[in-house]
Amino acid sequence: MATETEEPTAVTLPRIGTLTQRQQRGQDCVWCGISLATGTAVDLGPRPLRILDYTANWFPRACRSHTSGSRSGKEAAA
Repeated sequence: MATETEEPTAVTLPRIGTLTQRQQRGQDCVWCGISLATGTAVDLGPRPLRILDYTANWFPRACRSHTSGSRSGKEAAA
């Protein structure tokens, strides 16, 4: 099962329009694009996504190296 960060909604994400479909679906990390498996994914919490007059929830995921929202794994580990 995917784990969650302490404050997943506090992480600022890239704009959804800049992500691939796999990143948008939670199959790849929103930061580095690495493929995620159930055991390696970190749920970043539901995010509202407004499209015209409709609001839906988006459920982004990241790899464990990028749970703090940084682009490089070295920054996240520091």
